[in-house]
Amino acid sequence: MKRLIAPSFGLVLALVLSIVAFTFGWHWRHSAQDMRRRLDTARANLVCHGTLSLADSGEQSLPFTQLIAFPRGVNLELRLQVHALTSSAKSGDTPDNEAPETTDAGNATSSPSTSTPAGNTAADATPRSPDELVKQLHASIGVIRLYSEAGTLLWEDDFANFVRHHLDAARGEVVMPLRSCAPLPIRERPLGHGRLVVVVRRPVAALASLPLTLSGRHALSGLEELQLRACSCVSVLLFVFAAITLLWAISFVFHLRRAWHLRHLIQAPPAAGRPILYLLTAYPRWSETFLRQDLLLLQAEQLPLHPVALFPGDCEKRPDWPEVTLLSNAVPGSDKERRDRLHRLIARLLPDAIHAQLSLIRHRKLRARLLAECRDKRVGHIHAEFADLAALLAADVAQYLGISYSVGIHAFDIHACKYPRRRLFSPAAFITVCNQAAAQAFRNSCPGYKDRLNVLHHGILLDKWPFQSKRPDYSPARLLFIGRLVPKKGVAILLNALGLLKQQHSNVHLTIIGAGPLEEALRTQAKDLELDGIITWTGVLPPEEVREHIQQASCLCMPSIVTPDGDRDGIPNVVTEAMASGLPVVGSLFGSLSEVLNADTGWPVDHLTPEELAATISECCAQRDECERRSKNARQLIESRFDAKKLAGIRADLFRNLSQTMS
Repeated sequence: MKRLIAPSFGLVLALVLSIVAFTFGWHWRHSAQDMRRRLDTARANLVCHGTLSLADSGEQSLPFTQLIAFPRGVNLELRLQVHALTSSAKSGDTPDNEAPETTDAGNATSSPSTSTPAGNTAADATPRSPDELVKQLHASIGVIRLYSEAGTLLWEDDFANFVRHHLDAARGEVVMPLRSCAPLPIRERPLGHGRLVVVVRRPVAALASLPLTLSGRHALSGLEELQLRACSCVSVLLFVFAAITLLWAISFVFHLRRAWHLRHLIQAPPAAGRPILYLLTAYPRWSETFLRQDLLLLQAEQLPLHPVALFPGDCEKRPDWPEVTLLSNAVPGSDKERRDRLHRLIARLLPDAIHAQLSLIRHRKLRARLLAECRDKRVGHIHAEFADLAALLAADVAQYLGISYSVGIHAFDIHACKYPRRRLFSPAAFITVCNQAAAQAFRNSCPGYKDRLNVLHHGILLDKWPFQSKRPDYSPARLLFIGRLVPKKGVAILLNALGLLKQQHSNVHLTIIGAGPLEEALRTQAKDLELDGIITWTGVLPPEEVREHIQQASCLCMPSIVTPDGDRDGIPNVVTEAMASGLPVVGSLFGSLSEVLNADTGWPVDHLTPEELAATISECCAQRDECERRSKNARQLIESRFDAKKLAGIRADLFRNLSQTMS
């Protein structure tokens, strides 16, 4: 029952976090919606609107309705139609041919019908410009007061303080904005209906017929819109966090379901004589000679192996290769596989547990066939090569059947593991790794399982690779590359180095053996560098022809790199084969090449650049005696650490001793 505690606690915690995040997100979303409604209402509706008359003195009252409060209050403004102002000015003009009546003293006087009180002539004159209009309004209007519905005075100011004006060209109006009406803090500001009172101190006959409009709008600034956007962003982030924690909870549901299924399950050791299912992801693959060799050597050790592959490989099976049962005829890299790349990209964004469960669901037919194969053959142990889909299916089926399971890791499958490491390695009875770099990466990422780790190189059959102590001084020098044309092999750097050697008039020729997705791009690069005359592209060749090229080459070039996604080389078999044959190796130190390649066994390139690689190749081809010395050291290294038959015996003992280890 201890297995149920951790996933149960994780499930409760994830659900609580998801509910809390969703609740707060919903609250912020409603706050943003309410703020949007308030802003739309404030922009669409007027707080007050009415027409003022300056024909009589006294108080004039306008309805004032404020249902929404903003920090800056309300903006008041007076508006007057420009054409009304100009028409009034024209009608008040005195014609040029009519002379005013004069007194004996010679001063101008007005007729009795148009006479004005003394001292008011300037104030009552018809305004001819907005400036004159403002002066007359200052003389006429006194104070402006705001009262609540209960009659409480909220705000008061003198109209003389409002002196600004501008022309609204779109509407043809003179606009006089008044100062904001915000007398109280927003928390104390009463909302509802009220009265805006304008006190006219003295009437102005010239303005009595002009349409003066007083209106009020909510005073808004950019802060309200910024606050709205902030609320929306916070709500979105909270909803995203709620979704992530919900996915986390779902992953714990899968953990809990699995733990519940395995709560009474005791993994039994393989019974004597029961088959060992040896699971590969794809078979046959041209570049995976080490797996075919290991499989043949384990079968020679009289182990009851039942080889199975999930998918077919990238080449045709040869008669001398081991027989393997295929569970699917779908070739990886087909049109369907390319269409599923988007699904895999989405899966990588999910938690590892959900990604693994989705992979099991997506490959449920493969799992069912693997399960049926184990039952039909009465399999007692499953071993998966590469910690990828094969290991995921093998671990799941082994735990379901209650049988033991092991896995072999190499390079990319541990440096950039696609599935939860705990799910792949925790049920494993033992784990094999073929190079020290991958072993160290495993110890760093899975320290709890390092006691099950066994470092076993793949090795080569030494009798098939006799040592050639002296090699002819070929002209041109025969450079050789063998491998898949994929990014981690660094062939593009090799082509650039070959271009530099050509510029230096070095007499070299490069043979590239292999194929891959980068072949077309690399051929284009070689053509751009004008290297067609010194490169031979052979494609995929049988092992006998590859051996012949190794025996007739001047040096092997391995400019391996680490790709951005973490893919890298382990110890390529072609390197150990070349060293066993006495062929000098020029290569980088990325991946696990540094385990076999150093200044005593080959020609390492410390800083891999086209310039450094070209210089190292030139040095290797020029120093034949030094090449012979280093080649002998390399052969001794291969004999001591990479004898495939000895390593196969150790590997077979892991399977034989499994029953004792489990018991």
